Amino acid sequence: MNIDNQARWILWRAIQKSMEILGISHNIHLRRKPAWKEFIFAGIEVPDVEIWRLVEALSLLEIMVRAERVEVPVNLSLFGKTGPVKLREEGADRYLWSQPTLQGSESNLGGRPDLLITSSCVRPTSENALRIIECKAHRKLGARVVRQEFGKAFDLKIHSYLIWSLTTPGQNIIEGAKKLGIDLCSLEFDTGKRQDYIADPGILRQFVGDTIKKSSNEARFIETINSYRDLTARKMLKGPGD
Repeated sequence: MNIDNQARWILWRAIQKSMEILGISHNIHLRRKPAWKEFIFAGIEVPDVEIWRLVEALSLLEIMVRAERVEVPVNLSLFGKTGPVKLREEGADRYLWSQPTLQGSESNLGGRPDLLITSSCVRPTSENALRIIECKAHRKLGARVVRQEFGKAFDLKIHSYLIWSLTTPGQNIIEGAKKLGIDLCSLEFDTGKRQDYIADPGILRQFVGDTIKKSSNEARFIETINSYRDLTARKMLKGPGD
């Protein structure tokens, strides 16, 4: 079994564990338009979808697992366009979307994040968008991707921005993303953690949920942008001789 097939198997087992915790397997189907044979059931083989879709599905379920309360739709698409799913987080109503289409506030350019959390149930815009999670399947995630995602996050005025990478990016890329307020996190399928996941896919499920929660709580992107704005304002206020 090569690393990609093994990673797919691990991710699918972790997804099944998340669904067990939520107790909503009967509500979940694989595609946007449900058919009876596409509904999740025990023992189903790993679905034939791109690997990043499996990361997205696990992240979506773990957001629901960590919520104080969740109103699960009658039919929840695991690998299709979904939302809004109403959640209760930190005493506030939030809404979860997968693959939503929205426009930025500065450029009017369209975007389609993998997962989005908004503050209201109306169509997602830069006014109600709070958090984004992107799931990347690049073998080596580089600076170009990080810069592109920073531009998207800035345009949408996001509070926190998490990017999942299947393998571990270079330390300079991780540090560069951090300076931009982006949480670039590896699932570490290229490290010894893979053996831990094979032994217990629940370890991956727990890691994904913990990381998403931490990214949400810290809201580093909006803090970073505000810090840059404060610094720029102070520079502009200084006179030529200061």
